[in-house]
Amino acid sequence: MNAGQLWIHDYSVNSHRVQCYRMVGYCPQKDSLPAEFTPRELLYIHAMFQGHRHRIGRELSEALLRLVGLTPCWNRSVRMCTTGQIRRLYFAYAVLGSPDLICVDGVPAGLDPTGKRIILMMTSTMQAMGSSFLYTMLTGLDAERLSLRTPLLLEGQLWMIRPMDPETENYKSGYQLEVRFKRKVNPNVSMSRATWNLINHFPMSPNKKFSAFMEIKFPDAVLKIERDDSMVFLLPLGTTTFSEIFLTLRKDAFEMNIEDYFITRNMLVGFQIFTYDQHQDNP
Repeated sequence: MNAGQLWIHDYSVNSHRVQCYRMVGYCPQKDSLPAEFTPRELLYIHAMFQGHRHRIGRELSEALLRLVGLTPCWNRSVRMCTTGQIRRLYFAYAVLGSPDLICVDGVPAGLDPTGKRIILMMTSTMQAMGSSFLYTMLTGLDAERLSLRTPLLLEGQLWMIRPMDPETENYKSGYQLEVRFKRKVNPNVSMSRATWNLINHFPMSPNKKFSAFMEIKFPDAVLKIERDDSMVFLLPLGTTTFSEIFLTLRKDAFEMNIEDYFITRNMLVGFQIFTYDQHQDNP
């Protein structure tokens, strides 16, 4: 795409660039950060450029670095950071200040599973807060996790496909928790914890173990999909919060034999693929 016009909140990018730049965050694919600075210094400088005061800028930048998991390298020069850490730093650049439109080029491609989960969770949370995202490299499965409508570029026009049957949609006013289990069960699971005392027995399979765990921690959760290596639960919005789900799972992920998990909102269980005749005007 090399032509067109863009408006953000009734502001044209061509004629109101200053107003639009303040509402846009950008995560580039090509590395261009000064190698002698640390992630902590770079994000703090970026916060100061946005007009934050010294103390607020420091607290905001450090909190964001913790959120994207960059504390192990935030005092290390950028040249000593891994590619995945640099990708997460660029994403932190883009979302700093909660802009209305965030353009992401490259990410989450090239990230490890933990980094990818952090990026997708932050995207889902900021979407719920009102921010919009434009990803250039996103798999179909990840697109389903983050959007109710699947985009399709047809003859130069962007169309949005959504399910024809409302029953195929997940809860619009809740969270979806997808958990994937490890193939090998952790042998050193503690039996003395209060959680297992409430269960009264030790389930053998990871699925039964996690089902009992969810009944205690999130009694209003509804099991939607169950497979040998994964489970999907739906949690009504008024019964819990994103942070409560995230912190609870992060604390007990090892004992639950969890390899990976995703917390998202407004997701699709599946979508239909349509074919179009080349002479058809409207899809």
